[in-house]
Amino acid sequence: MLKYIIVLLIVITILFFFIPKFFNFQKKENLIRGYLLDKYSFKISNISSIKYRVFPLPNLILKDVNFTIDDSSINSTTKNLEIYLNLKNILSLKDLSPKKVVLTDTKVKVEIENYNILLKYISDLEKKLKIKNVNLSLRKNENLILKLNNIYFSNYGYKKDNIIGKVFEKQFKVDFKDNYNEINFKILDTGIKADFFFKKGDFKGKKKGTSKIIVANNLFKFDFEINDNQLSLINAYIKNKDLTANLSSIIKFSPFFKIRSDIEVKEINEEFFNKIDLNNLIFKNKALIKKLNIENEVKYKSKKFNSNLINNFSSSFDLAYGRLIFRYKALIPGGKKICKGEINLIEEFPRLNFICELRISNKTKFLKKFSIRQNFEKKKYFFIL
Repeated sequence: MLKYIIVLLIVITILFFFIPKFFNFQKKENLIRGYLLDKYSFKISNISSIKYRVFPLPNLILKDVNFTIDDSSINSTTKNLEIYLNLKNILSLKDLSPKKVVLTDTKVKVEIENYNILLKYISDLEKKLKIKNVNLSLRKNENLILKLNNIYFSNYGYKKDNIIGKVFEKQFKVDFKDNYNEINFKILDTGIKADFFFKKGDFKGKKKGTSKIIVANNLFKFDFEINDNQLSLINAYIKNKDLTANLSSIIKFSPFFKIRSDIEVKEINEEFFNKIDLNNLIFKNKALIKKLNIENEVKYKSKKFNSNLINNFSSSFDLAYGRLIFRYKALIPGGKKICKGEINLIEEFPRLNFICELRISNKTKFLKKFSIRQNFEKKKYFFIL
């Protein structure tokens, strides 16, 4: 008799889990849409199909789903949206209360000024959500600014509030702490690490904070302010063994992406220039160079006025659509050098056009500094190189 009871229980259990395979869940689509909107703020515009699966745990799988996060402009598409069911919902979706929702193979587009909406959504979500293999595109007016690939995130479990993924084909990791007021970012195996500390409050008010970035042996610290149209870097400081500099920068998102910086070099070692690899930095990144719109002002004043080759230096560099226009003036012992020129960095064979003037006002000082014999007759000289 006990054997029959055990067999009967097994049969009933199998039927309990497998009977929903014969249900038409398309008829429950409005109920499912309503739940996802109410609990997850997923405003769904399309579902190609809804099926029931027993394994690995009973769940509904929604195929090819298009949705936005509530009423925002954050648009998403996912191949699989899985709703893992409680036992009471296996035979009836009335009072639907799933265990968790899992998104797989998802594409998300976010306008750069709406980044705070996405962060606020993640921080405020109370229901369990896991996303696997997500490609996130940060855009400005549909123009791609940055793409993050193969993202994994879960707001529950031992990997709670951790993000892993790829950027520039490198693996990265993000840890959220202190109720999302602190963000720690690393690009693994590269020596790149960044920490961001937001002022307390919800993400609608998180406009200010501080940051510390380490790239190999380079330290970059700054305060920041951000609004819908621009990001401002204030009291910025960069230091390594070859360079120490202060800077302020404004990164505009609207009406178009643009970076404007003022840089004051405090100390610089000649080895700094020897380590710059223009081939890898510029000529192998022409697609990125084409998208940049940058205006830089750079200043340098030597602390040891009489001993250095360059006593004072000021320059401007303007880059737009791959064309770099530069101007600079350098005070040297006994005179000054003035240059201007331009180069199209995205051409197959970039050509540098420039004019430089070397003006000598103190012949004795100039010739002594450069160890040149004093065999000139005139007191002032003007050269065009």
